[in-house]
Amino acid sequence: MKFIYTICFVLFLTTISTAQAPHTFSYQTVIRDMNWQPRVNETINISVSISADSPDSFPVYREEHLAVTTNTIGLVNLAIGGGVPTPTSSFDNIDWGAHTHFLTIGIAELTEEISETDYLIIGSTQLRSVPYALFSETSENPGNPGPQGEQGEQGPTGEMGPQGPQGLMGPQGLMGLMGPQGLMGPQGNPGPTGPQGLSMYQLWIQSGNTGTIEEFILGLDTYDVWLNAGNTGTVEDFFTFLQQGPQGEQGEQGPQGEQGPQGEQGPESTHLDLSNLTINDGNGNCYSVQLGFGLSMVLMLGDPVDCP
Repeated sequence: MKFIYTICFVLFLTTISTAQAPHTFSYQTVIRDMNWQPRVNETINISVSISADSPDSFPVYREEHLAVTTNTIGLVNLAIGGGVPTPTSSFDNIDWGAHTHFLTIGIAELTEEISETDYLIIGSTQLRSVPYALFSETSENPGNPGPQGEQGEQGPTGEMGPQGPQGLMGPQGLMGLMGPQGLMGPQGNPGPTGPQGLSMYQLWIQSGNTGTIEEFILGLDTYDVWLNAGNTGTVEDFFTFLQQGPQGEQGEQGPQGEQGPQGEQGPESTHLDLSNLTINDGNGNCYSVQLGFGLSMVLMLGDPVDCP
């Protein structure tokens, strides 16, 4: 029987598999020779034992991984619980919650027949928290939550809650752009006639001057100013203008008066006298009216006459 003098460097134990039974957890290690050099691309057999409370206790579980090949750096990857168990071993019967457990690794060269004594024990290590996730499946402690289910149908809308208090008034916004000018509205009713203004002479007196109207006119030559403004008239007319002040705006037309009584009927006409009848053509020209005879009797314009 041939023993292997090889040093094994344990890297780590990783995630528990959540697949269907048998459950497994991962184990990685680098296989090295006596010179601490990795055994690269070599095929060997590996024995895995799990003991309770001490690595020297009798194993509660044992399995073999046959014909395992190292990679280019001497690393092997094992799924503990996925090897070939011994006839008296059951991975599911390990009481993870009642004891601490230790993992023991042995290696052997490939042979046609191999027994338990052919494996060289290369090391033991205590299992920490990772394998004990298997215990949570049967314990009273709840496990990790499952995946989120599909979203259910939306429920009916609830009643509207009471209105909350009114919030603070926000800051005043910026002034908007000026809009286009609107259409001109209809003309309003004329306002009432203002009071009669003061005459030029009264304004002159009110400014602190003293004197008669003649002195006011002679001193300011206002008569010429009045004429140059388009007015016409004598000095007396200008005096009257100064005393009266400028003419105010024309007031609104008053309501129509009531119709007067009908006059008495005149004497009945017995004839038409054309001797003094004249016609004015509207341009200051007057003509006498003559009676003419043809197919019928007509009125005709006669000679020019003085307008009455």
